[in-house]
Amino acid sequence: MVVADAIVAADLGAETPDGFVPVTELGFGTAVHRPDPALVAAVAAATGGTAGPVVTVSTVTGSAARAAELAARHPGVLVEAMEGSASPRRPPRTACRCWNCARSPTRSVPGTAPPGGSAPPSPR
Repeated sequence: MVVADAIVAADLGAETPDGFVPVTELGFGTAVHRPDPALVAAVAAATGGTAGPVVTVSTVTGSAARAAELAARHPGVLVEAMEGSASPRRPPRTACRCWNCARSPTRSVPGTAPPGGSAPPSPR
């Protein structure tokens, strides 16, 4: 299990002749969101998970070349998720793909909620 210590909107920005420019550099928002470090550490300890960066994308990566491109742009990324930054108050359940395996299965990871909030039930 991966516990996001950074949620990176990996394809939010613009493609230019010189390469990709993230939304932050364009002045239109923030591409990286960081959960509370104490909460990340507590969840990782409770689940035996690994804390690390998660890239969220609008299109599932379907090739090794695209995975390599995103990994080069975001060193240390552990998994890819879709719609991980869709709601800052209550992120949705997210399907993640492990990049360390050539043919990793997609796994369902339950959403989280801020302190005092409620998370959707874990899929069984």
